[in-house]
Amino acid sequence: MFYIDAVISHSQSSKVILGGWSLGGVIAYEMSVQLQKRGITVLQLLLIEPDPPSQSNKQIAADADYDAEELNETPDYIIAYLQTLPPNVAEKTFNNLSQDITMAVNYRPSTQVAIPVQMFEAKYWNSHSCLSKNIPLSNWSTFMTALNITAIEADHLTIMDGENLSSIAEAFNQEVTKWIKNQIT
Repeated sequence: MFYIDAVISHSQSSKVILGGWSLGGVIAYEMSVQLQKRGITVLQLLLIEPDPPSQSNKQIAADADYDAEELNETPDYIIAYLQTLPPNVAEKTFNNLSQDITMAVNYRPSTQVAIPVQMFEAKYWNSHSCLSKNIPLSNWSTFMTALNITAIEADHLTIMDGENLSSIAEAFNQEVTKWIKNQIT
């Protein structure tokens, strides 16, 4: 509710564009549902590698490459990062990551949105991704009336790097421009 209230209180109009990466994409989707219920028009969703909805929580958890309950099963890159932090910060960061994964694994969209959605999918899966390698992002199409998926030559983390992010911004800008032209004509 915090994000929804923030959007409403800071928006200059009753129309917004939302976006997010990874779990942030899932949150942006749910925000679009909640905002529409409050009379706010969501013009466009930009989702970058959102965790795909699945029929099987256990499949996502198995494919996530680790069980967030046990640190010894955490991927090496996360352990290395946590070791660079002060112990109290590392513990809080790990707990937040565990909660994020739990939320992503358990989230099921409740309704379909009639919003144009531009989704960006990394072409490469690796152990850095919390996404399931067996569940395609196209599973989102059940919950969206207008979904366009663009593949980016990256993995889940590098999709947010400079050149990739520039490509995403350019593609999103083209989609928004096209949408605006369609609204005018």
